[in-house]
Amino acid sequence: MAHALIVSPCDRSTYAFRRPQILELLDRGYRVSVATPDGPWVEEIRQLGASHHIVNFCRFPSLARDAKTLLSLARLIRRLKPDVVHSINTKAVVLGSFAARLAGVPRITNTFPGTGYTFFDSETGSPRRPPWHMRALVRSACGFADRTLFVNRDDVDLYVHHGLISPAKSAMVRSEGIDISTFSPIKISEEARSRTRGLLASDANTVIVLMMVARVTKSKGTLEFLEASRAAAEWGVPVRFVLAGPLDPECPDPIREELLSPTDQFNWIGWRDDVAELLAASDIVSLPSFYREGVPVTLLEALATGKPIVTTDHVGCREVVDNGRNGFLVPPRNAGKLAYAIRKIAIDARLRSRFAAASRQKAENEFCDRAISAQIVDALYGNSPTKARPASAAA
Repeated sequence: MAHALIVSPCDRSTYAFRRPQILELLDRGYRVSVATPDGPWVEEIRQLGASHHIVNFCRFPSLARDAKTLLSLARLIRRLKPDVVHSINTKAVVLGSFAARLAGVPRITNTFPGTGYTFFDSETGSPRRPPWHMRALVRSACGFADRTLFVNRDDVDLYVHHGLISPAKSAMVRSEGIDISTFSPIKISEEARSRTRGLLASDANTVIVLMMVARVTKSKGTLEFLEASRAAAEWGVPVRFVLAGPLDPECPDPIREELLSPTDQFNWIGWRDDVAELLAASDIVSLPSFYREGVPVTLLEALATGKPIVTTDHVGCREVVDNGRNGFLVPPRNAGKLAYAIRKIAIDARLRSRFAAASRQKAENEFCDRAISAQIVDALYGNSPTKARPASAAA
């Protein structure tokens, strides 16, 4: 039996976003192991049928801690003897690829679900040339890998432009998909939807609820969202801008909590684990991000839930909106254009209904997670690993 090891820096994202890939591998007869830090989602990962191994990652660069993680991964890989090591996210890609190479793994694969802060200036919103040592590490990691997957064309072009990967070793699948049964217009009962709307707005029967689900940072467009909410006071239609997400004080572009004070048009509700209910209770979803997104999961969730979407004509975000068909694309860092697009949908019930139906159709046709997971496994693993170890060696 072929053995795959998935290396990821977060237990929650592994379960939430890679579950279909794990199930696809299990369906194809792989034995699957997963290495992440410890956390509340580890048992959920095990329940899928995968074994789990604890490996700690630090979020931002730390030579001592990263070296310790590299050694831990190398020891784990030598012990497990997998046929394939698949590392996800920049930190895991660098450390996982090096560890797999040291351990002599037959096949090494990577996924970059967005480039994040590594190739991104959080102040200007533009791609930046990373430091030479980071370029050298990423170039080596991509060189060690048989195949590296990206989730949008912009990121492939960026890595090729910087000489970090050869086109022959790159692959692209549009996003990692969304569970269209969990996120569905009919999944949440009308009673639950009404209850959640009541928590979001006191005048829930008449107000238009606009939802943004994201980490509270500048590059996610939080300040533009706030500015657009102030313009809504003049629209003549009640609109409540709701921001759901945690503060991120360790990131390069944090937002101070005092900026998030509630107004008649705006409310910040903090981190929530009931995103499906929040989206079901919303009328419009927005993400005015200028971050180097892969394809934002929150927008895929809104798409599957059947919501009109207003987002930026920017890397990753533009993948989910056909402008004028299921929502609007606006320029990044432009609160005026953002407010105009939101108002256009908020005042027109027929437009909201048409956009909602088109969003759901787009999710079903283009982003179903099981179909995309099959494409990912085909691209990274093939039908079976190359130079696979005998089953006795993988046991």
